Amino acid sequence: MNDDSPLTPGYRLNSATVLRDLHRLLSAFLAYSPILAIAEGENDPLRELQERFTEDEIVHQLVSTAIMNRLHMEHMRKLRENPDELSFKPVEAVCGELYPEADKDEKVPLEFRETCNKIIHAESVEIFDPDKPVLRLHGRLGKKEWIAFVEVIDYVRASVTNFEDALWEAERSQPE
Repeated sequence: MNDDSPLTPGYRLNSATVLRDLHRLLSAFLAYSPILAIAEGENDPLRELQERFTEDEIVHQLVSTAIMNRLHMEHMRKLRENPDELSFKPVEAVCGELYPEADKDEKVPLEFRETCNKIIHAESVEIFDPDKPVLRLHGRLGKKEWIAFVEVIDYVRASVTNFEDALWEAERSQPE
């Protein structure tokens, strides 16, 4: 469990597990509307399954992957910030929009790191648009309420990029 590298402290995260969880998150979201479309009425067992498990699956995978992303960003920070290390780049992606003050119309791009933070600290998560994978998060920072709109596809892409170098690092550190 211990890693002897001074550039990647602590333990290694299982990137394959995180990638699987990202696939589950994306699949749950992309299946949402098609399942409703084939359900034959309010009492259809498919609709009941959808209503029973989809929201829980999305929230669980979202929070789980956000935590893993933040941990991995911390583990890789020294490598990614090292100007001599060209293999490991910081993940720079926008995953939606943030309204830092919910009662104002001022919005800012929701950068990947901040997306993870908002997911972790959200007080509520709701499916905003099931036809276009977007989640609406609500939370508080101090006394101010914020709202974030997370583009799930952009979040998944950035997350995969975040863990790509973990796969590379693991291969690189294997003895030949």
